[in-house]
Amino acid sequence: MSLSVMYLYGAGVKQDNVSSLNWMLEAAEQNNSEAYFTLGDRYEDGEGVAADRVEGYMWYSLAIDQDHAEAALNRALLAETMTPEQISRAEAMARDWRSKHNQ
Repeated sequence: MSLSVMYLYGAGVKQDNVSSLNWMLEAAEQNNSEAYFTLGDRYEDGEGVAADRVEGYMWYSLAIDQDHAEAALNRALLAETMTPEQISRAEAMARDWRSKHNQ
């Protein structure tokens, strides 16, 4: 995950949002709760990616599954800005991720 942060901020490497996202997704594939949470933040805020509340909610949900301390609050605050349909879509995406990754 530290490579992702290095690429995101250009710390010792050329700043590169695509490489940053790829490394973060690699950490998520390893069931890393901090990667899930950080992806939630990035999609919620549009940091290095196009802002997408549905995607952010999905990643926060996966972080909550791993007992990430801050994810529940962030997801609750994000949910206040979403429609019921968006939340339903995000929950379906989280279920799909869990199914595909045997979680």
